[in-house]
Amino acid sequence: MGIKKTKRQVRCAARVVSFALALVLVLGGTALKYFIKANRYEREVENGYQKAFTELSSNLDAIKTSLHKSLYVTSPALLSALCTDIYAKASAAQMTLEELPYCNLPIENTSGFIAKTGDYAYALSRMVNSGQAPGDKEYEILNSLYKTSAKLSDILAETQAMIYSRGLLLGMEADASEELLSKEEGDSDSVSGTIMTTENDFPELPTLIYDGPFSEHIEKKEAERLKGSEEVTKEEAAVKIAEFMSVKKTDVTYEGENASARMPTWRFSFPVRDSRLYAQVTKRGGEVLTVFGQFNTGEAALTREEVEEKAGSFLRENGYENMSVTYTQKEDGTMLVNYAATQGGVVLYPDLVKVRVAMDDGTIIGFEASGYLMSHRERDIPEAAVGAAEAEGKASPALKVLSSRLCIIPTAGSGEVFCREVKCETREGGHCLLYINALSGAEEKLLLLIEDENGTLTI
Repeated sequence: MGIKKTKRQVRCAARVVSFALALVLVLGGTALKYFIKANRYEREVENGYQKAFTELSSNLDAIKTSLHKSLYVTSPALLSALCTDIYAKASAAQMTLEELPYCNLPIENTSGFIAKTGDYAYALSRMVNSGQAPGDKEYEILNSLYKTSAKLSDILAETQAMIYSRGLLLGMEADASEELLSKEEGDSDSVSGTIMTTENDFPELPTLIYDGPFSEHIEKKEAERLKGSEEVTKEEAAVKIAEFMSVKKTDVTYEGENASARMPTWRFSFPVRDSRLYAQVTKRGGEVLTVFGQFNTGEAALTREEVEEKAGSFLRENGYENMSVTYTQKEDGTMLVNYAATQGGVVLYPDLVKVRVAMDDGTIIGFEASGYLMSHRERDIPEAAVGAAEAEGKASPALKVLSSRLCIIPTAGSGEVFCREVKCETREGGHCLLYINALSGAEEKLLLLIEDENGTLTI
């Protein structure tokens, strides 16, 4: 009896050991499988980083070469082609720079240089294509951009050689870069350190004044609507927003100020229905800049025309006269109505105002007037040298002309162009807007209209 019991105990123990071993093997196999997958994923990510760095280096080298060539060509067509290539390579470099794992490091100088170089090349290409010859100032800027690109290209080439020779992993380098943020100087023996050193020693660029979004004059531009206006106190600003939004002064709460913005503002909040909205009022002039916030709306009951009437009445009550609806967009029970100022029948697209309306009862729940405040003024608009028929005749035979009107459109660098806006129907039944310079007849821009049940957008 004792022997049988012992045998059963041995068999049970053997089964337990077998099950335990099987469990260990299964768990070990599963862990090994996930370990292999994790390693494969890390390799794929690292390969992506290495590929992005190689492409960044290649694009910077191509930018350097094209900038160097641009200093010596005399043919407008060739200079335009070089500038187009610089713009394309700069765009590609920006994309690859964003793919690198160094978002925690301050790379504003490098990123800004690439963006400015591409944008300046694009503006120069447009200038050359319009028949204007570059002068000494343009070549001086090109030379400065070339010298900086040469330094950056050399640094990237040396860094790439260091990566290959030492077998460095960019992902691990990025993880170790946090400690560099507290240091004034980078470690030249690491990729992160090289980036830090490059940023700290970045050469000063010349002042870039041209028709583009990175032009220096844009940052210094003063709001046209606020010129000559006196500053208002936060108490006066609170009264302004209360009157503007038709709420009680006692319901307006002071939230602070934004002193460092291009248009310094006082900030407030106030209740509307069961929500709370936030507003900014400019310190100079006491103009309402923005009204925004989360808002709960019921089922839409108003039509687009009724919403436009509500928004238009709101603008007129607050002193915005001669405003024309440009497009509308529905979103989550609200409608955003975009307006542009008009002068003598000419639509002023830089002078934009946006009004958001709740579609259940017409409550005004949003407002934005930065474009209007920056640009609005009485303009000296010349007589159009290009007639409607001539402008419409410049449309492609593939388009059906529907209408045209005079307008002023903004350029990338906050400049303006007097145009005829020609609305056309495309082959597919959609619509587009063609802008013909009303003085020279040159084609300035073409926008496609994206139209659906929610409204209209332009691209």
